Amino acid sequence: MLTGGAILALLTAYATFSICHLMRKILFLLVPVVLLLSSCDDYGKKVAVGKSEVFYKGEGVTQKDAEKVGDFLVENKLFDKKQKSSAQVTKNGDTYIVHLVMDSKTMDPGLKLNMWKLQANLSNEVFNGADARFAFTDDRLKDQETLGPVAVAKSGKTSITYDSGDFTKKPMQNLAAFLLEKGLLTADKEADILVRKDEETPVVRIIVNKDFIKENEETVLPVFGYWQYLIQHNLPELKKATLWLTTTEYADYKKVPKLTDEDVARFENSQAETSNTGTETAPVSAETDAGTAAPSQNQ
Repeated sequence: MLTGGAILALLTAYATFSICHLMRKILFLLVPVVLLLSSCDDYGKKVAVGKSEVFYKGEGVTQKDAEKVGDFLVENKLFDKKQKSSAQVTKNGDTYIVHLVMDSKTMDPGLKLNMWKLQANLSNEVFNGADARFAFTDDRLKDQETLGPVAVAKSGKTSITYDSGDFTKKPMQNLAAFLLEKGLLTADKEADILVRKDEETPVVRIIVNKDFIKENEETVLPVFGYWQYLIQHNLPELKKATLWLTTTEYADYKKVPKLTDEDVARFENSQAETSNTGTETAPVSAETDAGTAAPSQNQ
């Protein structure tokens, strides 16, 4: 049975991952997915972005907004220099909508999760923190799906991206603080956690190194099962939450199982023993012990 210190070490290794590395993974996945519009309708005024085009239409949307959106789409590989692509910027109340010609019905779920998370960057980098959403459309800019709202809560280097339509900021701050307080995360390590509701059930997704988890599944899953137990029993807003281990490509890999009462008791006893003896295992590095390679310069 794992000691309390070993639990801390494992959780630190498996649940922390470089945010910079993740974003580079995102960029690689998104190449290239935006298509070209049909040329029959009036989509508004237009700015050219290489071979691509960004339309802007409606009150409160400017040419500068369209230009910044174009730069953002190029930087994040949604526009590719070798092919023509189209997008449109509109505004609904206080929310900016970036319409992309993409088929959401056949889109990989991991890519859609990527795009949902990327909305936080869109808001901060393009619209000065104003609410911003991606909408997937057909080739006449008829919306098929608009992604839910996103916000970010931080505690130390831990980043929790959450659906602000499902949760307020306070419960997410409580989650980050709780994980740090219990030693499940450490203030000097980056961690990426996603929280949203799937069919009304809160789901906490922890970004992990899939290969390392696969090799050590029998050891890892009970540890995360205990993490799930702690969250459910200490945070009222997440008492029905389930945990998923999600890959660095944002594909769900493994649902964390519920522990038996006997397993919970063993973890609790090991924690108590560690507390009584005053011993603790130092957290391990995600980049070394979890088999995570440092990102190359051209990723």
